[in-house]
Amino acid sequence: MSKGALGYIHLDMMNPQNLQKFQQTVRSWNRSRKNKGMVLDVRYNGGGNIHIPLLQILSAKPLMQFQPRGGPKVQQPELYWDKPVIVLINERSFSDAEVFPFIFQQMKLGKVIGVPTPGGVIGTNDIKLSDGTTFRIPRTGYYSMDGKINLERYGVKPDILVEHTAKDRLEGNDRQLKKALEVIQAEVKARAKPTKKPTAKPTKGSKKPTTTKPTPDAPK
Repeated sequence: MSKGALGYIHLDMMNPQNLQKFQQTVRSWNRSRKNKGMVLDVRYNGGGNIHIPLLQILSAKPLMQFQPRGGPKVQQPELYWDKPVIVLINERSFSDAEVFPFIFQQMKLGKVIGVPTPGGVIGTNDIKLSDGTTFRIPRTGYYSMDGKINLERYGVKPDILVEHTAKDRLEGNDRQLKKALEVIQAEVKARAKPTKKPTAKPTKGSKKPTTTKPTPDAPK
């Protein structure tokens, strides 16, 4: 996107395969150093359990470099993302695709764009019967650190609300993605601007302060 200045990745499940996909993508972006911002799309995501490793990568910072003999310098940790990131959610972001943007907001890692998630967060386990039938039972709840928010029936609220209508779908008009690109481009530009230290200008008519040398005491 934008001649390689921005990166986009969609995770359709929160599973090991998508985690590996995310890790490989971030690693390649860090090596190329072309991507200045990321749009991470978890719309139409059925859930799973990879929110912690995702957030660890997005919150990690490079701490040092090492260089093998005859090789290039490599930063540690290698998997990190210290550039602007936008997360896309919608009404079909379920379970771990709700836990992830909730913590993302709590950590203030970036903006979340889209519509509220449905609030289907309770973790379940599959039970298999002797005839091969399987069913799920709820086993695990997810709560905020202060215990005041139960994510079941909560629904993560986006920082920027952008609806995606049936007409948009028929016309192939992804207004949520367009808004994410608009916001991320602005954040990349803002971060790229050099910060200038303000210099004090002398006011008209002001004189330089004069220093007087102390006079020696008269001999007694």
